[in-house]
Amino acid sequence: MKDQYTQKELLNNILNIPSETQTIEFKRLSDEKVIVKVVETVVAMANTEGGVIVLGVDDPEKTKLNRKDRIFGINEKAEVFDALGREIQRITPPLSGIWPPQIIEDNNKKIGVLFIPKALLSFHSINNHVFVRAEKSNRQLNAHEIVKFAYAKGFEKADRALVDVDFSLLKTSAYEEWKESRGIGETAIESVLEKTGLARKNTNSKLLPTFAAVLLFAEFPNDLTEAKCAIRVLQHTGTIETIGETPNLISLPKTIQGSLVKQISSAHEYVLSLLRAGIRIPSGFKNIYKIPERAVKEAITNAVIHRDYHMKRDIVIKIF
Repeated sequence: MKDQYTQKELLNNILNIPSETQTIEFKRLSDEKVIVKVVETVVAMANTEGGVIVLGVDDPEKTKLNRKDRIFGINEKAEVFDALGREIQRITPPLSGIWPPQIIEDNNKKIGVLFIPKALLSFHSINNHVFVRAEKSNRQLNAHEIVKFAYAKGFEKADRALVDVDFSLLKTSAYEEWKESRGIGETAIESVLEKTGLARKNTNSKLLPTFAAVLLFAEFPNDLTEAKCAIRVLQHTGTIETIGETPNLISLPKTIQGSLVKQISSAHEYVLSLLRAGIRIPSGFKNIYKIPERAVKEAITNAVIHRDYHMKRDIVIKIF
């Protein structure tokens, strides 16, 4: 009796929902076309905030039918319901525990309620397509958006990605200084980096350095990875950048490369030297910058430490 009351209460709550939202969707299983839409919605909800899909009930905003007249049931097309269950199993990685749905019975009709949990460890896809949930619909992400999405959700960390770079290229003065500062006496770089989390085995059990290790120790990380991780310094006349046949650059841009510690140090030194020297303007006067050195150093250091290294763009410092 208690279960029947609970089901009746749940059914009333469902039928009282006035419209679909980001986390609620209604699907009448009228034909096979709906299978693709439902699976895309499962993926999209999992990749966003989770949600509930009500199967066998028509969308309240797309029908003139009221309340129980909107119930067609999952048994309207039993073969569609069965096919949907098989298709949901193809979601990658699998969403365990969501199928079969909770069943609510009303007279001779059955409603299926799918509860979709929010993805916490990785994003989900179907047929190599990734979807996210908009206000009342699904949106497929393109390749670039998928990368940004993974980092934004915290599923992927740029500094933890593995790169196929020979360990010998990381055995530099920067590496030796780092090892000495940590009091590490071991000599094999592969072992040291693995023990400190800067190297891991890939799916083929091959030990590879992380992107962070390349950034920290390689002499030219820009040349060893697909990322752009240098610093470019540009000095302009005037107060804004003009782009045209003759850019308002005072001199050629300076590109600073190297390990991250070296980049920070070199950028501090170069930028501060420009600021201390000032700039001669056409009238013959000399402009002297009055910017606290500490603020300049902090800005450059923060830019290097906190930037998104999966984005293929150098750090740019512009002086006007």
